[in-house]
Amino acid sequence: MYTAAAADRAALPDIRVVVRAAEADLLNRHGLRLCPAAVLFIHPDLGSYLEATGASWHQVATASPERCRIDAQRSRVLREHGGLSYSLRHELYHRAQDDGLEHWQAEGQAELFAGAVPGGPLLSGLGPRDLDALLANPPDQETGRLARQTALRWVLDRP
Repeated sequence: MYTAAAADRAALPDIRVVVRAAEADLLNRHGLRLCPAAVLFIHPDLGSYLEATGASWHQVATASPERCRIDAQRSRVLREHGGLSYSLRHELYHRAQDDGLEHWQAEGQAELFAGAVPGGPLLSGLGPRDLDALLANPPDQETGRLARQTALRWVLDRP
């Protein structure tokens, strides 16, 4: 785990608890493994995060399974936008997920693993490719939330 800010270093004990529990769940309940040299990089500021990930400001964390790395905004931001556990579990799932999942399946499974609760409005009139495109590049925070909620519902409803 890498962090530059003192406030984020203070959050490391909480982060370690979440990561250890998620790793155990991934292995024991899902039969998935994280790569052995996994890295969690908590960026010192938004600019650093955006430059490293190419993500939008409203995507508070991203996983790169091929690089065995999670990039995250400050721990305070994670806590404010879904919670530390939710954000880390979601991205840890992506780091361990099976190859070959469609984007919507991976997002729906990550939401389920993170503890998201289905409910509320969904996006309608979309096919899998449409939803994949919205998940990959949501135009705004609310559309991203609705797309993840829709992916969760699809995972729960489809065989």
